[in-house]
Amino acid sequence: QVAGPIAAPFDEVCEGETPEIERTNVHAVYDAIASHFSATRYKPWPRVKSFLDSLPAASLVADIGCGNGKYMGEGRHFMIGSDRSRPLALIAASRAAFP
Repeated sequence: QVAGPIAAPFDEVCEGETPEIERTNVHAVYDAIASHFSATRYKPWPRVKSFLDSLPAASLVADIGCGNGKYMGEGRHFMIGSDRSRPLALIAASRAAFP
């Protein structure tokens, strides 16, 4: 059985270790601009595409910091994506190929 997106308790576990300046100027910004960021980040990077193309079919690929998941729906591999920004992770989950 294939599972859908999982919401991890990241804030409760890790936020205490993150400096306030990073929470304010990085995390909050990516959360706020997620839809615009996603709309402008749709073209695969050539080196990443080349790397994915070089893997055997049905490889397990972990995309850590997957952003909007532009590689999640490529269909040749089993893709697992993770991103700190919940809004971006939800966009990535919508692109994943869940049966």
